[in-house]
Order: sequence, then C-alpha cells, then structure tokens
Amino acid sequence: PLDPQIESRVRPLLRNTALDLHLRDPSLRLTTETFLPHPDVTIRDIWRLSPARTEAQYLNETIIYAFAIQAWKTSAHKHRIGIVSPYITGLMDSDPTHPAARGAIPHTPDPTQPWKATTQHDIILLPFCKHTHWAFGILHKSEQRLYYQDGFGTTSLLRPLERALRKTILPTLRGTLSPIPGPTQDNYIDCGVCSCIALHAWLHHASPTQLNWSTLMTNTPTVAY
Repeated sequence: PLDPQIESRVRPLLRNTALDLHLRDPSLRLTTETFLPHPDVTIRDIWRLSPARTEAQYLNETIIYAFAIQAWKTSAHKHRIGIVSPYITGLMDSDPTHPAARGAIPHTPDPTQPWKATTQHDIILLPFCKHTHWAFGILHKSEQRLYYQDGFGTTSLLRPLERALRKTILPTLRGTLSPIPGPTQDNYIDCGVCSCIALHAWLHHASPTQLNWSTLMTNTPTVAY
C-alpha cells in the first residue's frame, strides 16, 4: 500500500535496467526515505519489487516487514494484531538462545512501534523464511490455534517453524501448527508475495480462514476480498 505520489516516484526505478546492473555492487548504500516512510528500505530493496529475473530479486525481510507495517497501519483490527519481524522469526530458528528470539513477544508494548507483537495481542503474525522460501505462521490465542500457510501448499517449513516456536516463545506449546489454505504460487519465485497477501488478509479480513483462495488467486491481477 503506497501513496500514489510515492508510487509515481518509485515506479521509474523498477524499469531502470541500468540501475539493475549497478545494484549488483554490494557496497551500494542509497537510502530512500524520500520514497517510503520506512528508513531501513533502500533502492536495492525497491528493485526487488519489479518482476524477478534473478534470485537476487526475491522479496527480502526488509520489504516484507515494511509491507507488513504499512498494512497494519491501515487495518481496522490492528489493536488486536501484532507482528513479529522476519528477522526475529529467523533468529528464533537459527539462534533460539538469542535474547531477541527469547523475547520475541514482550509483555510491554513499544509506543514507537505499536505493530510489534506483545502478549496483549490476540493474533500474532509470524512471516518466516528458511532456505530462500517464505511461509507464514499465525498464533491465534483466543482460538488456541496455530495456523500455517505456504505458497506451495506444502508443509516444508511447518516443522522448522514449530521447533523455533517451541524453543523460544512457546516452550509449553500444546498441539501443532495446523496447515490451512492460503495464497498459492505457480512458480518458484512468488513465495514472499504469497506471504504478503496472506498477511494482508489476516490484517484486513474479518474471517481470513474462510477465504476461498482458489477463486481469489485465479486470473486476478489484484486480490479483492
């Protein structure tokens, strides 16, 4: 969700093939605070929003988290929903003893970042990436359920995410993650896009588990529910 004026300024970057070549330089550090209301997003990140031609253009944790924050800000249900950043969910898997992983869901909210998940939120969204594949976990406290959505419709990251949760924020977890239908991809590129669509649905739809994704994802340039 971009402001039209911001989008008009960003779009030329997505079509600039010369910029594509320049972005292969890992030392490039161009901030884009004038383009997006998120200081951590760089022009290299924005380049990932164009149709992917290489693995270097897969959606990364910065873009997905920036999208999640913007979607949260426009949600009518945001008071009951919190987000764990993809960086933290990755730590929960790779380094579960890290203080940031152990404290992924604190008791006290951060007034400067109200979208960050706390124990006061009823629904906690967990975008998760491992081996360049994105999946999406949802902790629904009032339903006492853990949901899992994957663009491939498989459970390839279900066990790693469940282990990461058990080792960090849910050591007494009862039951297991339950796979549910979600946005699907027909290629090996759009797993991050599917996670973003699923995240948006949980933030903006009253009954996200009831959505008919097979209909929504068929010949639809944009998802409308």
